[in-house]
Amino acid sequence: MREIGMKKIGLVLLILLFTSNLTLPYVTLAMQEGTHVIKQCLAEGEEESFEQLLASDCLYTIIESEGLSEEQSISFLISQFDLEEPEIREQLKVYIQENLSFHQEENLLEEDDLISNDENDLISDEQLNTDHAIEETSEDTVDKDFVEDEKEQRVEEGTIEKPTTEANQEDVDTTTDETIKEEEVNGDISEKIENEEVQVELIAPEEDEQADDINDKDIALEPDVQIDRTSKVRYISGQGAAYDTAWGSSANKLFDLNSHKNARFDVHLTEQKGEEVWYQGMLKEQEVWINEKNVNDHTYIPYNISLEEAAQRQHGVYAVTDTYRQFVSAEYISYNSTGNYYYVNADVLNVRSGPSTAYAVVDRLTRDTRVTVRGNPQNGWYQLHWVRASVEDIAYYMNPNNFINDERQQFQFLDLAQSSGVTVEVLNRYLQGKGTLSGQGQAFIDAGRMHGVNEIYLLSHALLETGHGTSFLASGNEYNGTIVYNMFGIGAVDACPNECGLERAYNEGWDSPYKAIVGGAGYIGNSYVKAGQNTLYKMRWNIDGLIENGRPTHQYATDIGWAFKQVNNMYNLYQEIGSYNLVLEIPRFDG
Repeated sequence: MREIGMKKIGLVLLILLFTSNLTLPYVTLAMQEGTHVIKQCLAEGEEESFEQLLASDCLYTIIESEGLSEEQSISFLISQFDLEEPEIREQLKVYIQENLSFHQEENLLEEDDLISNDENDLISDEQLNTDHAIEETSEDTVDKDFVEDEKEQRVEEGTIEKPTTEANQEDVDTTTDETIKEEEVNGDISEKIENEEVQVELIAPEEDEQADDINDKDIALEPDVQIDRTSKVRYISGQGAAYDTAWGSSANKLFDLNSHKNARFDVHLTEQKGEEVWYQGMLKEQEVWINEKNVNDHTYIPYNISLEEAAQRQHGVYAVTDTYRQFVSAEYISYNSTGNYYYVNADVLNVRSGPSTAYAVVDRLTRDTRVTVRGNPQNGWYQLHWVRASVEDIAYYMNPNNFINDERQQFQFLDLAQSSGVTVEVLNRYLQGKGTLSGQGQAFIDAGRMHGVNEIYLLSHALLETGHGTSFLASGNEYNGTIVYNMFGIGAVDACPNECGLERAYNEGWDSPYKAIVGGAGYIGNSYVKAGQNTLYKMRWNIDGLIENGRPTHQYATDIGWAFKQVNNMYNLYQEIGSYNLVLEIPRFDG
């Protein structure tokens, strides 16, 4: 008798809780009530397992509850018994086919039997206890204001996010009326339904206690936890600890983070509940969970060298600028038609600040030094295009403090291994009228995805190198009978800007703008970004190389303002995206 009564309690309970108009918090509450019903239905001492549930009538009660969708049932059973979704679905299918009709027939018999027993066996101790519980509970729930107070209290404690509205109450009443009609069809009476509604109120406080007892690990499994699987990079602050689970306690602690300050943390999963955020990712080749408050969006990279020393080592032909007015005598400059470059034909050639010997000497060039010139000579003097920069100007562009607080120039320190998330439509709109780059938005997105490079950086780089898609290398020119393209100036050098660039494009097979974009991105990604030079600043200066070799090595450009010039297009495109988060790596000279 007790088992039959509890089954009917569970049926009415779930009918009230799993209605079709329940919002997510109400479904969550229903899941918790469902757990209580399972405990009531299983015999005392039985292990709570899916197999035991299949052998009892609880599963039938849950399946037949009105308003509980199949997916909600599946989600509840998976979370309750830690089973795989395919396994749950297969067992439910078999159960329904073999047992559902039998249970429906059995239910009619049990309800008839219940009426008979209620009328003829009221003197049993068990029934007396049951009646006594119903009477006590009826007294507790007669006052409807008390019921509303209980609901409001749950709202304040976070158990239910909002009180039952009039519309929701109408839904519950409608469900109850339909239940009454169903029970009458089966030969039952409305009084029994009313008593069973009383039992629902009796269970509610117990549910509140259960909600209060949810541990930290259960919180991570709540439906209101927001999940984000976007990959991102964070940097360890040096505070806190790493855990083997989100919302971990001391038992879940793996190690302290004080010895990992500024270490890179590659995040692949973010979970948020309220204001609390946890990241899962790889730290030093180990998968860990770390709280958001213990990581930074940017980090400082310390270099064991002073800014002044770094600038002195950089000074020379690998640090040039196009902002100076410098001139050389055309008499001592020759042109190599095969290689398409100009060079010095004297042992030592003075470089002057104006086009005559009356101007001061500002530099000297030695024999065979290659030079770039601006147009034809004027009055016997060439104006040089790219010339060696002063130590002072080198130091200015090397100093991160001159740029980090500028909303545009801070893009010099952006981690280029992170995708911007930009769409093809945004890129194509920006590329309109940009020569051979027009309409190539998909090429940049494919290139970024294939080679692990920020797609907005790739586009900005190509725009700068090609003069917005109109340069000689970008326009498509013939080399060995094939029209080739070079969108990043790869292979081109100051003294051989065109022929060498075409040769590289031909050797790489870049016979279309798309191939030139994707192929060039592979070179940048493999040779620089994936090699640790993952910011514009690092690509230009490579401070590690200056320290290790005492001279410039593996630098993408010789122009001291190269990184400075790259950021404008990047900044403008990021503004079109709207909301974004920048991950910055900022150098710091500690020597």
